[in-house]
Amino acid sequence: MACCGICSKELYTPVCPLCLTDKIETWIERKKFSLAKGYREEVRKMLDKTRYGKISCRVCRGEHEKAICIGCFAGKIHGWLETKDEKLAGEFAKTFALKAPKLEYA
Repeated sequence: MACCGICSKELYTPVCPLCLTDKIETWIERKKFSLAKGYREEVRKMLDKTRYGKISCRVCRGEHEKAICIGCFAGKIHGWLETKDEKLAGEFAKTFALKAPKLEYA
């Protein structure tokens, strides 16, 4: 079983970074379009720092080289959003049901 490239926990529902990115990017574009470019740059930086781990995505059925759990991905994006728009970050947490501890924004 694949492990998250950030927290090293096993991925029980593997979803590739592309599918995660698309869903959240669509939400950000609808809420505050001016943050979309910054979001894409943040995702790129996050994935560059993520360890490799091959997964088979349950959404698109594709094979991918980067494995990241939904909690880590959403937590990192939430931390980034807090630096840009706190109200939107709160909305994001409710929409994506963030229950994991807040991850440090890097």
